Amino acid sequence: MGGIRKLDHPGVRDYLIAQLALGGVTQAALGAQYGVGQDAISKFAARWADAIAERKAADHAEFHGQWIADKRARLATLEEQAEKIYELFARLSPEDDAGRIEDDAGDIDGEALVRASKELRAILRAVAEELGQLPVRATLGYADEPLRVIIEGVDMDAV
Repeated sequence: MGGIRKLDHPGVRDYLIAQLALGGVTQAALGAQYGVGQDAISKFAARWADAIAERKAADHAEFHGQWIADKRARLATLEEQAEKIYELFARLSPEDDAGRIEDDAGDIDGEALVRASKELRAILRAVAEELGQLPVRATLGYADEPLRVIIEGVDMDAV
């Protein structure tokens, strides 16, 4: 019960409501952050469901009308970029070692276009992550330590 009261403190409550509204972080991770169990976060989310829904709606309204905040618009931009790159690559001949394409406006550097497209894709992905439209990716293991998997009942030397 003490964990739940800790979450209802006004300084904690508003911030936790915002985190739950934005998504992107599991309830277990939030529980660890606040020093409570996942069940306490789940009960908090149920108690404050209306406030969380209001915060989600407010966040959505804040970005309404901005093309980059719209998933369909981002996908259309990615599709357009992919089509442009595909058209340029189709015009590249295998003999063209310089990686350049002659166009009406002059030479187009294919490598520069690919780099620019990768940058645009990274920007659009960052926006989607910012809006909580992508699932959270879990990281296994540590940077200095390889992931070690043990399968019970299997002799790995015999395999």
